[in-house]
Amino acid sequence: MNSSNAKPPDGILFIRAMLLWKNTISYQLKTPKAATWLHNPSNTKAFMAYYSGASSVCFTLLHVIAEYVPTSFDVTLRTALDAVEKDSGLRPQTLQFAKFIKPLDRHRPGQQVAHAVIGFADRDAANHAL
Repeated sequence: MNSSNAKPPDGILFIRAMLLWKNTISYQLKTPKAATWLHNPSNTKAFMAYYSGASSVCFTLLHVIAEYVPTSFDVTLRTALDAVEKDSGLRPQTLQFAKFIKPLDRHRPGQQVAHAVIGFADRDAANHAL
């Protein structure tokens, strides 16, 4: 499970594997350092090489409610999330998901701000945003 980029951290250990619905497997790693190592795209690719071609990986996101987000902010654009990461001093690809709680077509005419749900890849980034 070695990638060409990085050696796995010492003591990497999977402490639990749960079979969920639709043949989904949820793994729990022993340390945050091991989870951070696995989040690296090249390491994830090396890990997934041991599974069938139909397999995919999805990391658990930490969701935060962001209040008073300008409705002009396009939560569907990756470039918009990248700009927020850069302006906030977050690592690239930390913001993985964003959506307005109420769809834009249900906002009242002229509404300038709304609440949104933001999905963070790690706890430190979510705490930084709070």
